[in-house]
Amino acid sequence: MSPVPTIALAGDPSITNSEDRPANFRPRPITLIGYQGLKARGIAYSRSHLWRLETACRFPRRVHVGKGRVAWVEHEVDDYLAGLAAARDAGGFPSVEAACTREPAKGQPAPAALRARD
Repeated sequence: MSPVPTIALAGDPSITNSEDRPANFRPRPITLIGYQGLKARGIAYSRSHLWRLETACRFPRRVHVGKGRVAWVEHEVDDYLAGLAAARDAGGFPSVEAACTREPAKGQPAPAALRARD
């Protein structure tokens, strides 16, 4: 019986089981931050604006953690902020569209990343 594949949270995403992992592999812990945690990082957008950014694939997607409760994966938010700083230095505007793979809501245009796959 072959080993059950596991998801690598850090390092090479093509690594699928423990036999293929390097000895120094340490999975990145998943830490969730709430709306106030976003504000603490300087992201003071309203909840509705965050939703619009997520829908347009311009902000990391939220995780539903309970009824009426959402949070964001900390390292995704940190990567987003790093992208803002890098784009500032390069004179452009960051995009997280490459990671956006969800289908648009009914009646909404598809994000550029999805249109490119057609």
